[in-house]
Amino acid sequence: MFSTWIGEAAKVPKECVNMNLSLVRKGTFDPGDLDKITSLPVSALPFSILTTHLFRIILDLDIQDITQSNLTDLLTLRTQLLAPPSPTDPLEYFPNYAPCSAVHPALTHCSSVPLDRFFAVFKWMLPIYGALHFVPAVLFKRKAFTQDPGKVLVRAGLGSLRSSAFLGAFVVIYQLIFCYKHKLHKMLTLLRLNGSTSVFARLPVPLVEVLISKVSFWAAGFMAGLALFVEEKRRRGELAMYVLPKGLESVWVMLRGNGWVFRTGNWGESA
Repeated sequence: MFSTWIGEAAKVPKECVNMNLSLVRKGTFDPGDLDKITSLPVSALPFSILTTHLFRIILDLDIQDITQSNLTDLLTLRTQLLAPPSPTDPLEYFPNYAPCSAVHPALTHCSSVPLDRFFAVFKWMLPIYGALHFVPAVLFKRKAFTQDPGKVLVRAGLGSLRSSAFLGAFVVIYQLIFCYKHKLHKMLTLLRLNGSTSVFARLPVPLVEVLISKVSFWAAGFMAGLALFVEEKRRRGELAMYVLPKGLESVWVMLRGNGWVFRTGNWGESA
């Protein structure tokens, strides 16, 4: 299933995805999802030091854990869920989105995420894209392979690296925007609630709320699509046609969910 595959590619706990979906739509979430993340073993390694985590990726040590700082943050969120703060309480801020501590529990700092995610996704996708580039080059271009095998193999190798880098860049762009738009929303909201005299505290509330609106997720997806330029030019159209049906399906589901199209019975149901 595409959604399962892309979730695996993002290297984000599925419970975090469930939390974000529920928070954006309903303003609440299932504590069970949060409990699964907080039940991860607490890291004994200094994950604020990114190189430590990168070594684990390189050595293929698939160990799921959580830093003490992220654990504390999520437990505080759980307390807030059970005893929701007042919307005007300047000392409390309840996020209507999955917090960064749930998105990357093994990394304390958002600034550590890009390099970590890029290497993790690149390493995960390299065997897949390697097969997609090398097998056709050897089996279906036998004449060119026989005449100059070195050129064919080098070209396939470079193609594999570019394709893997494309998906790594896609994930990095989206998660960077996800983390920092929410950090910005929290900062601006707290400035306003604390009565700050900063010019940023006087920004219109609807403008600030755009940062956590559904539109903001669409915008992040569009920006992540710019990773397509990492890919070879001839493959960009192929990739666009691959995701087009999923994009159209999302639009159709949204239209039906909002009652903007007539009932079609069993017709128009997504598989």
